[in-house]
Amino acid sequence: MAANTQQFGYREDYSREGNTRRINEVSTHSTSLEQQLQETNQQVAALIDLFNANFSSVPKSCGICKQGHYADKCPSLEHTA
Repeated sequence: MAANTQQFGYREDYSREGNTRRINEVSTHSTSLEQQLQETNQQVAALIDLFNANFSSVPKSCGICKQGHYADKCPSLEHTA
């Protein structure tokens, strides 16, 4: 019974004239939510900057010849036909 009440609401929510519903008051904390969203966006941007800074400084290292390129670009793997 409680589940039906949550799904369909109470009889007082509907007016007698028709099938219209009353509107609940909107929260006045929207500025607080906007501020939290802005802070979250700033934190995500800082994490992205940190991630990019850490991985841009990683040197290219070939596991085959230890030169300044990645293993899939190693010249020693090139086959001449």
